[in-house]
Amino acid sequence: MKVVIDDAVFTGPSFVMDMLLLFQLALERRHRIIVDEAGTGYTTWLAGLGRDAQEECRLALEESAEAEAREPARREIRVVCSGTDWDGAPPTVTLAEATRLLRRPFRVLVENRGNDFRFLLTMANDAQRAELEERQKQEWLAIEHGGGITEMEGSVQEWKRDPIKRLTLWVLFDSDARRAGQPSYQARRLSAACGRRVPHHMLKRRAIENYVTRNALEEWGEAKDMQERVEAFYAMPTQDHRSFFNMKHGLRKDARSADGIAEDLYGVEALDVELRRRLDLGFGPRLRDVFGDGRVRTADLIADGTFAEVNGAITELLAWMR
Repeated sequence: MKVVIDDAVFTGPSFVMDMLLLFQLALERRHRIIVDEAGTGYTTWLAGLGRDAQEECRLALEESAEAEAREPARREIRVVCSGTDWDGAPPTVTLAEATRLLRRPFRVLVENRGNDFRFLLTMANDAQRAELEERQKQEWLAIEHGGGITEMEGSVQEWKRDPIKRLTLWVLFDSDARRAGQPSYQARRLSAACGRRVPHHMLKRRAIENYVTRNALEEWGEAKDMQERVEAFYAMPTQDHRSFFNMKHGLRKDARSADGIAEDLYGVEALDVELRRRLDLGFGPRLRDVFGDGRVRTADLIADGTFAEVNGAITELLAWMR
């Protein structure tokens, strides 16, 4: 986040510790800090500090400028003496409000905290993975367990009412789509709840299991004695068949659901009877475990064409966090 501090703030009431905290957080790469370095308020305030504190402030500004030039922040706030406006462009906040905002960890809301974060780490490149893990280790990043799309919509609606929570939130969720470009009703509701104010990514494929690579699924199938089912899965004629298949529960669960089966992909005229029989059950709820156990490898993700979408979302996530 780009934090622009009005020069007048440095001439206001003395909150030296709050101001120094903003500079310290910038040194820790929590955000970027921008001031008028020739401004009377800033230069007078800086001169009143000890030599070590002065050097840290200068270093924070230098590193912030370099980071901003290299990778501009997605969000900006302006720190002012008075006149808070969280909905402004950019939002304007007081120094006390800025410290509350910037000390808060950035939160990623997912359906399942453990599995979905491992999915993100798997889809990250080495540098992205190191940054995500370091931010989590430093407690600058918190993974929130959503508990399902319906519950996540309620959480988003609640957190949107708190501007500090809204400005430190990113959401990832399944599309639950049974055909390309047709996310489920619940997924559409959650996407609408996020809107333009809450950055989010809805998976293009049905669920994270639909991003499992062929090599990983074959290894999983062999370990679980499901080789026949894996063979049937890859015998389906198109990528859409594999992208929107019910990986957990198979065709039987969809056929019994209110929305029914996607007949154009999995109906009696789309797949032969024997193939449908072999795909009746799916691969079970523990398939998600392959994300994080070493079976899903970056080279395979790239070869399978699954890497670009989610890695692009991770790039966006990191941009919102910086």
